[in-house]
Parts: sequence; structure tokens; C-alpha cells
Amino acid sequence: MSTTVKDVIVYFYPDAEFSLGSDDDYSTLVWGDNSNEKPSSSRVEELREMITYRAERSIFYPSLEKQLGMIYDCVSKDDDLRAKFSLWVEAIDKIKQEHPKP
Repeated sequence: MSTTVKDVIVYFYPDAEFSLGSDDDYSTLVWGDNSNEKPSSSRVEELREMITYRAERSIFYPSLEKQLGMIYDCVSKDDDLRAKFSLWVEAIDKIKQEHPKP
């Protein structure tokens, strides 16, 4: 799998507002981010080259927050796991009760 222009922008400018007509066509990049200067085509290519196997792989993982949520969902639904991790599950349950989703 090759790293696209979109992958580079998302990885190095995670909060940037932008759109692309095609994920790997720099000429279709519309930059709407006022807090970061639009990277040049050559800069995007430099950044693409900087992405190592580890970084390239890591952009596809869910955020740690999402991963913890997934673990919580699994553990809290399994009686054996819930008992083994009771302190953690109870702490999360307390937070969820005190701060419910709107």
C-alpha cells in the first residue's frame, strides 16, 4: 500500500481543514486551514518519504481513545473478564455514570 497525499496531510497536519478531489493528486488539494500554511507539492513529497513503515502502519489504527473504548466494551460484557478487571471497569462505569453522553 502506498502513502497518498491524503495520508501525508492527515498524518502531519491532523487538524488541517482540506479537501482533495483525488486522494493522491496534489493538484486537487484545496487548503482551508488558516492555522497552517499549505504545504507545497515538493514538501508533501518530502513528508511522504519521511513516513516509515511504523508511521505508515500506525495511521490506520484507531485512536487510543477508540481502542480503549473497544476494550471496555468487550471486557464489560464478559463476566469473567469483568471480574478480573473489576477495578478498571468500575472506575470507567463511575465516569460514564457521572458524565453520561448527551
